[in-house]
Amino acid sequence: MSINEILFGAQRGLPLPASFGQVLTIRLKSHDEETKKAILDICGLVAAFCPKLWGSWSGRDIPIHTEILDRKIKFRNTGGDVVLYIKATSKDLAAKIVSKVEKRLEAISMTIDKVVAGKRKDIRVGGGRYVDGITNPNDPVSLAEDVLISSPEEYRGASFAFTQKFTFDWPRIATQSGDTEDEMVGRNPDGASLPQHATHSHIHRAHIRDKNQDQRKILRQALSFGNSGGHAGREKGLMFVAFCNEQPRFEQILKHLLGHEPENPLDRLMDVVKAHSGGYWYVPAAKELGVPAVTSLDDVMEDSHWDVRSPNGYLFYNSQDYLHQMSQGRYIGGDPPNDRLLSLLGRTFSHWRDGWMDCSKVRV
Repeated sequence: MSINEILFGAQRGLPLPASFGQVLTIRLKSHDEETKKAILDICGLVAAFCPKLWGSWSGRDIPIHTEILDRKIKFRNTGGDVVLYIKATSKDLAAKIVSKVEKRLEAISMTIDKVVAGKRKDIRVGGGRYVDGITNPNDPVSLAEDVLISSPEEYRGASFAFTQKFTFDWPRIATQSGDTEDEMVGRNPDGASLPQHATHSHIHRAHIRDKNQDQRKILRQALSFGNSGGHAGREKGLMFVAFCNEQPRFEQILKHLLGHEPENPLDRLMDVVKAHSGGYWYVPAAKELGVPAVTSLDDVMEDSHWDVRSPNGYLFYNSQDYLHQMSQGRYIGGDPPNDRLLSLLGRTFSHWRDGWMDCSKVRV
């Protein structure tokens, strides 16, 4: 199965980066065929559905695991029928897109929970202290292997999503020193990992490995919303949206964040955030929805901070940029690596990047 075949099955909006957007979580008035047609006619850039609902509409079973989420400890499973994730390059454009379909959505919906969100200009989070998305797997190789479903053919390019609407406990965060915050997150403001704090830092607890010691990735497209207490530099919360091709992986990550005593989570970041709503979702392939699909690897955009290489184009300073360029056949010397080699290189790069972790403590 080639990288292109998998990517070209996805909804076109899924791999696009989110700078600004609105996330609409919808409860429909009815689940009948007329409502189904109405919602499919107005699907946004990324449309996801309650797995049970989409299964009933498509005549198949889509099993999901919810044991950890259903405990209601630190996370919430409030459900819903549909999630529309509208992405845009500006706040105004996102609002304009939503305004075109809002009336039609209201006509078929009982409730619509709308979160208006966006990134800071400096692409930082945590009150501007940390670089956002520094290890996000948005290269074509990782998307094809860890984010999008590859088979069967009729569902190729589909995915699963996890959403949580978090707010931050800024009074508690404000009592901590900068070093303590860095220890909690597992990075310093420059983006460097802090392995000495690995056992309880967020970036360590959010990493899981399979039996081959490969890190199983998720694509994170979270956006900040609001401001806390009128403090423009502190976001009120985070609308967390993530995608992967194996729904149980989300449960494994949540379990690893909480540890064996969920009321006292091992991930210290969980002490300063509160979840209000969210759940698991099925993200149909473009063919299932009848919406535009990814048409070229140009639709898989590289984060600007990875675009650094030598003037002659032969020396790559990071693996993300290398995988982006090679998967698109952009090797100056010609004869770029094939998909199989890129897959192996992707796993090797992942092992190199995560060598700071104690693998024995993160195996699943």
